[in-house]
Amino acid sequence: MNKDQTKLFDDVETVTYDFAIDSVIAIDVPIGTDPDTDAVWERLYNKLALRLREKDLTFRFENVFDSETGVYDENWEDYKRETDQMCVANKVMEEDKDALKELGADK
Repeated sequence: MNKDQTKLFDDVETVTYDFAIDSVIAIDVPIGTDPDTDAVWERLYNKLALRLREKDLTFRFENVFDSETGVYDENWEDYKRETDQMCVANKVMEEDKDALKELGADK
């Protein structure tokens, strides 16, 4: 991202999107080769770099992470940052539910 692009986010609340690489990297090796050797790993890194340059990778969206609240969420479309007061209220409600369950009064 260049300076002009980062300026767009200066006044905007941001979150982190986590992605996983969902592609198989395959290399040919002689039968019986130990897969945990420097030579094999070097070939894998080279193949990954090639696939990256060619944009030949599949990424899978995993979740949203909000570093300000510590919250993970899979619903990126409807994600809203809770205020501290809302977080406290939700925590109290959850604790009340747990207390009711322990007393058997949740039925």
